[in-house]
Amino acid sequence: MRDIGTGGVVGFDNDLAAKTEVYYHQGGHGAALEAPNLRQITQCVLHGSPERPSGLRRAPARSFALLSRLAAPLFILLGLGVLTGVVCFGLHGPWSPEVNLSVAIGALLAVLVALDVA
Repeated sequence: MRDIGTGGVVGFDNDLAAKTEVYYHQGGHGAALEAPNLRQITQCVLHGSPERPSGLRRAPARSFALLSRLAAPLFILLGLGVLTGVVCFGLHGPWSPEVNLSVAIGALLAVLVALDVA
């Protein structure tokens, strides 16, 4: 993780006295921002008075934590699979070796550009 790290999964490690941990909301990625929770967020932002919503989990679901840890290795394996496919196409594609290699390199560059944009 190059942006903010794993703070959303394991929390933030700092000694700020003003830190308030409110655990994990049940539901999808935007569950904390659904209508029932907006009042607590508004009160905290406007008045600095955090109120702990009901129904929060102390830790993320085990499946979520496991998938979060596996995301980077799985992405690397996927990239290696794509690279292997491109190389195989370049060597054994339906056209002449020069055309196969050109198409394979073009596809690889398109994937790299798409990943860089995303």
